[in-house]
Amino acid sequence: MMKKSEAQRTLILKTARELFAKKGYNATTTRQISRTAKTAEGLLYYYFPHGKQEILETIVQSGVSHRLSLFKAAEVKAEGQSLTQQIMGIFEALCDAFQSEASYQSFIITIRERSVLSGTQAEWITQAIEMVGNHLSHLLATDQAYAGLPDQTRLNLASIITAIFQKVFYDELLIRNLQTISPAARQTVAHELACLFQMMPRASS
Repeated sequence: MMKKSEAQRTLILKTARELFAKKGYNATTTRQISRTAKTAEGLLYYYFPHGKQEILETIVQSGVSHRLSLFKAAEVKAEGQSLTQQIMGIFEALCDAFQSEASYQSFIITIRERSVLSGTQAEWITQAIEMVGNHLSHLLATDQAYAGLPDQTRLNLASIITAIFQKVFYDELLIRNLQTISPAARQTVAHELACLFQMMPRASS
């Protein structure tokens, strides 16, 4: 059972996340967060001494960490499958993450409010994206067709795959304002990956 203190902190974060996603960070005040959560404003500062900025960074870091954990779990689960199946399995796992309201809201906030994040937090997000690229590069290295390629070539290919993923997430969740990745978008990714693999340099060529 969650302790009362943990429940109060979680409620403040949930409320702030919903308000940030709906109204935006700058348009939301700590008073609105406390009022909506039906808690004293002093309690907000008890859990988050740096106020709204600390809440924002907590939401962003939690969301990115959650998606990275799903990414790593999907990579382990896909072991033994073909390279295409492994990469699509990772993509599907990330897509499914947005079915959670909290993860969806966190992603929207991360993209929309990146300009107000601290330098440290922005760098952490950049490192998380690089981590995804490194994992994809590792997958390429375990495939016989690409194992002999220079490390930088594999990293470049991984960056292209990451960009394909990102474009779909931005298009579907931000531009089209959907909360789930449509089947058509998923098919598009599968097609683009198939085309990419056909054009990829191979170690044997």
